[in-house]
Amino acid sequence: MRTFPLLGLAASVLALLLVGCSSGPPVDVDLTNGEWSAMSRQQQDAVTDGAVTEREYTAGYEAYVSCLADHGYEVEEFGRPSTIYQFGVPDAAVVEGADAECYELHFRHVDDGWQLAHPSDDEPVKAILRRCLEAEGLGTEGTEAELADRIDATGLGFIGCMEAFG
Repeated sequence: MRTFPLLGLAASVLALLLVGCSSGPPVDVDLTNGEWSAMSRQQQDAVTDGAVTEREYTAGYEAYVSCLADHGYEVEEFGRPSTIYQFGVPDAAVVEGADAECYELHFRHVDDGWQLAHPSDDEPVKAILRRCLEAEGLGTEGTEAELADRIDATGLGFIGCMEAFG
């Protein structure tokens, strides 16, 4: 019987190299391998240290908007009245999956990290949300996040309220 010791050694080295090239998140980042591999390198770099900077948040948002433009959709931008970007995405981009694809690839975890560290509580935005909730006979007390959650839970839609009452 003829053996190939170098072939066995090469296979072992290749296996070690592949293990060393794991594409999962760093151990201190609370993401699954699937979430990590669905992210752009830019987004991975932004969340690796656990703190999203202003520059990383803006770059992630711009990459998301650019990705949607590459798919043929224009984001309606309402500016940044507080700590977060306010924008609307065409319904067709949502239905056809471009919004989810671009958001996951470029912005989701950057956006989550930024908003957790910099919660918005903008009075003009809260006033608009309160008018929207009041028109529906719903409670109008709370932070901007609580009001937005209430609007989302009732199916009114944040963007619809901003357009109708803003």
